[in-house]
Amino acid sequence: MRHLRTLLSLTAGMALAAPALAADLPPPAEPLWQGTLSVYGWLANVDGDVGVDGFGPVSISGGGASIFDDLDGFLMASGELRYGEWGVFGDFIWVDLGQQKTSASGYATASVDVSTIVGTGAVTYAVVDTPDATVQALAGARVWSVDTNLKLGLSLVEDDWAVNRDTNIEWVDPLVGVRANWRLTEHVTASAVGAVGGFGAGSEFMWDIAGTVGYAVTPGVIAAIGFRALGVNYESDGDVVDLTSWGPLAGLTIRF
Repeated sequence: MRHLRTLLSLTAGMALAAPALAADLPPPAEPLWQGTLSVYGWLANVDGDVGVDGFGPVSISGGGASIFDDLDGFLMASGELRYGEWGVFGDFIWVDLGQQKTSASGYATASVDVSTIVGTGAVTYAVVDTPDATVQALAGARVWSVDTNLKLGLSLVEDDWAVNRDTNIEWVDPLVGVRANWRLTEHVTASAVGAVGGFGAGSEFMWDIAGTVGYAVTPGVIAAIGFRALGVNYESDGDVVDLTSWGPLAGLTIRF
């Protein structure tokens, strides 16, 4: 009987001590490999000038809901893969726009179709990495490919274009920037990114800023809305791409 009482006392003592021991254990470590994949739509206003082979430039403008009148197609996605503090980030934009304008006198017409691909790749490093906030420095490159069809003619003669030029304008911009993510509540997150580049190596200058607020509909899926603005000023051998785009965006992000 004495041995039984001793065994029960030891068992009870171990049971009482178990919660304290568990509290001393470190929390589960975050996995070293982490990633995200996002698809989004950007309801952008577009304003600027496009010139081809010394012809033009022709001013283009539009946006908001009216951009669908000129939009022929689009695809936008971004993603990130991290291992510890280091990572790689990518962003892809394809937009196909067409617009025709007539001069105030009604005698001259300009038609411009612009299909633009913007691909960004960068290496990231987390200078701040906590459960509630991450701040990353990034450095990389942005590849631009602009297919342009420019037509200039007289409105009095339909489809009789004095100038009809097709060209593909391509260049690469180095870029640097900062990305940040915050967990505001259990379900609400916020993010921001800013980058600048070009510096005369490709374009004269380019810039890109965006901010979003997201809601975790599930632990692995976030729905987000926000705002993005982007600008570029490129001129070489008679080709001109001087454009600014800005507007709201919305998308879904999958974490893995």
